[in-house]
Amino acid sequence: MKKALGFLLVSLLLGMMPSLGLANEVTVVPKGVFVLGLKFGYKFANRRFTDDFGSKTEDIQADYNIELKGEDLDPSLKGYTLGQLDVQYESFGMELTHTFGYGITDNLSVMMMVPFQRAVTRVKFNFGGGNIGIMTTNTGRPLAPIKPASESYPAADGAMLEKVITCTGPYEASHNMCSFQYKPLENFDRWGLHDIITAFRYRFVDLPYMQQGITVFNKWPTGKHDDTNNLFDVNFGDQQVDIGFWYGIDFTFPKEKFDPLLAGLKFNFTVGFTEQLPDTKEKRVVSRTFKANGAEQGQLPVAPAWQTMMINRDIGGNWDFFTGFTWQFVEWMSIGNEWYMFWKYPDNIWAAETIPDNPYTGETWYPDWRGMEINTDQAALETTVSLGFSSVPFVMKGQMPVPFNLSVGYTGGVAGKNFEQNHTFWCSLDLIGSIHMFEMLGGDGEAPPEDALPTRDMVQNEQVPPEYLPAGVNAMTNFQPFGMSDTFVRRGLLKKVR
Repeated sequence: MKKALGFLLVSLLLGMMPSLGLANEVTVVPKGVFVLGLKFGYKFANRRFTDDFGSKTEDIQADYNIELKGEDLDPSLKGYTLGQLDVQYESFGMELTHTFGYGITDNLSVMMMVPFQRAVTRVKFNFGGGNIGIMTTNTGRPLAPIKPASESYPAADGAMLEKVITCTGPYEASHNMCSFQYKPLENFDRWGLHDIITAFRYRFVDLPYMQQGITVFNKWPTGKHDDTNNLFDVNFGDQQVDIGFWYGIDFTFPKEKFDPLLAGLKFNFTVGFTEQLPDTKEKRVVSRTFKANGAEQGQLPVAPAWQTMMINRDIGGNWDFFTGFTWQFVEWMSIGNEWYMFWKYPDNIWAAETIPDNPYTGETWYPDWRGMEINTDQAALETTVSLGFSSVPFVMKGQMPVPFNLSVGYTGGVAGKNFEQNHTFWCSLDLIGSIHMFEMLGGDGEAPPEDALPTRDMVQNEQVPPEYLPAGVNAMTNFQPFGMSDTFVRRGLLKKVR
């Protein structure tokens, strides 16, 4: 029985070796075959691409390193300055992604991807150079701004600025002191569930030299949402439902007509669109200042607590483009290179409830929604290089007991717009199995006699009788989950400083 089950699994794996498997290939999981994947990645980003698409970058904390004007605290302080911020912001993370794929037919596969991620943010800021003093109570709570600063009321430093942002207390009629009421500033280092992805892929063209297919997917908001009252909290997801599709086409070189080296090559081109469905969330409505031409003038992206309200968010959809190749230069090892680009439309934000009045002055407040919509038009161009090993050839020869694929790679940002320049080093392990491993091979429920089983030579020479080899079994040596690139999964994980 063990020999019979083992042979059937090998039969199912026959032909599953031609490629390393780009994330966006048209590859499907054959009928009855399942793939269990585990991927670990280390990610970091300390620079971001600027407002114009290209390779130019700036420090990721640049948006915080600005002058804080007196009118940011109170209109009566116009012409004075609180000081200049000098922020050190570090953010990195790890990802442990669990993937399950199953072949319903030889041309239709389903998938679920469950990513767990570790997010680390470390923030430290210095502050100085201002000419506004801060009056405090005996307990050190900020009470009122004093202009100009003096020996009795020295200019605010970093510790005082933190008190201004996080202090709580009754509203004051004459100024906005302690109106921000953020939670105490803290660094984060924690694991959490990211957004779960479900998808199916259908291959509708399967020719020796070309395959075409379509992938349809959903991304569910299962990740933890950031706390609007915590300045440096992080998302574990995009916070809304996504739906999308990819159309892909693979070009291959049939081994019957080409040199074995060329027969190991596969090229892919894929295009798709992701729609991020509108939703309603409670957020602090951040204000910004803008020049006459509409360009951002710069202001600390914080908001008083009273500017918290329910807002409607129509998150911009994005186009996805993939191209790349894999080359299986020996039967058990492949190299690959992939280029991925996405282009996202800007967000649209508006009120979902009655806009509150300013509690200090009683005046009507008119939010400038540009403060939350600015720089939400994003783009990124990333490349991935990878090296993969497959045990399938050795399993077929009886030299290894378990069919698996092991890959290592690097993904890095090359160009972009309003997006972090990411660097990811990753390693993935995929185990391949079949539901038929648990079934009897004989029609009467008994295992067939050993002399009825095809020999190893028959397997290697592809002379296996049809009853032992499902039709249409195709390459599946590295199940990178249905084109879910690192950027697609991670987008929205790191809290943007803007």
